[in-house]
Amino acid sequence: MKKEPSPTLDTERVNDAKEGVLYGHFLIIDDKNRYARRNEPELQEGKIIHYLNVINFLDGDKRFHRFKLLKQIGGLEYIFTLAESFGSYSVSFKTKKYEYAIVGLHPEDRDVLFRTLADFIKSVAEFDQNIKEIMASPADAPYSRKEMEACIEEILTSPNNQLTKEEIVSEYRGNQVFDLYFRLFDKVFERSLKQRHRSGGRSRLFKSMFRKYLPGWEISNDFSIGHDFVLKRR
Repeated sequence: MKKEPSPTLDTERVNDAKEGVLYGHFLIIDDKNRYARRNEPELQEGKIIHYLNVINFLDGDKRFHRFKLLKQIGGLEYIFTLAESFGSYSVSFKTKKYEYAIVGLHPEDRDVLFRTLADFIKSVAEFDQNIKEIMASPADAPYSRKEMEACIEEILTSPNNQLTKEEIVSEYRGNQVFDLYFRLFDKVFERSLKQRHRSGGRSRLFKSMFRKYLPGWEISNDFSIGHDFVLKRR
């Protein structure tokens, strides 16, 4: 596919093709529809979807740019997101099944994860030359994949539970699983304290991987909070 000139978000799009235009490592589909709040277009494996998220405020509607990529890594479906919020951008990723939980990828799969994240950022940055800084937050949710699975197994033992395992997995995400446990047992599911204090180590890992795979960006701790940091285009 012939590559079109890279547009910015301040100019008219040069291509409306549904199959997307190649920017860097990924095709980017420019969805012209507006999506309210948490609604979003259907994601496609290996393609970045760009769309506008419309949120209602007292002084009127605000439109924010969203970029999302669906990619299977290590047998799990990952969703990578680069989101605008009042002029700034942030990047994050999660799995469809476990949300932001620690999933314990094999080293080779973890390497694929970071390469994909870096390529995702490169593609979006090529698509929109106006993106100069991106906030990165490496903290996981305070629970692991194993803890979530153990919580589901205990939910299935409750006489008040009327859901099958398949229904819980498909209908409940992340903390919703632990909320369901609390409603059934009237107590908090016991989690490992060790999981809550890994942000520092993960932040160092993220910085190391970004230095390796994003040489065109530098890492800054200016205006960051906790273990978050900012990626700045060189």
